[in-house]
Amino acid sequence: MKVKDLYYHELNAVREDASIARVIKIMKFSRLSTVFVVSIQNEYLGAITVSSLTEHCLPNYMKSLQSTAFMPNVDSLLENLKEKINLSARDLVDSEYPAIDLDDSVSHAADLMLRNNCDTLAVVHDGTIQGKIGKIDILACAVD
Repeated sequence: MKVKDLYYHELNAVREDASIARVIKIMKFSRLSTVFVVSIQNEYLGAITVSSLTEHCLPNYMKSLQSTAFMPNVDSLLENLKEKINLSARDLVDSEYPAIDLDDSVSHAADLMLRNNCDTLAVVHDGTIQGKIGKIDILACAVD
């Protein structure tokens, strides 16, 4: 089975010049943990996740403590976020976030999600974003 047989055409993506405030609002109101970032030409650039936003908001000295059972002060995280709220999506995009081509197999998509610990992938064709596919899309094949 191919990705093109399962992917979801509707997409929540932001342009690279969108503010981080806009990214957060889209995530909140659409209940998303991942938002894809595209260029003005609709080319896939990567993604911003809730985890990556949190990572960017941690003060540098706290990053070394992440491997312990240390929970940073939420007020500190929010203060750091306020300093970054007017940055653009281009500034915080994870350009290494995986994408999958329309013609790739669903097995390859599942493998990419498992290896990269992500629930959803951008579906691209010739570098242009077409939609998304998630673990739930693959699991739903069992009941369709």
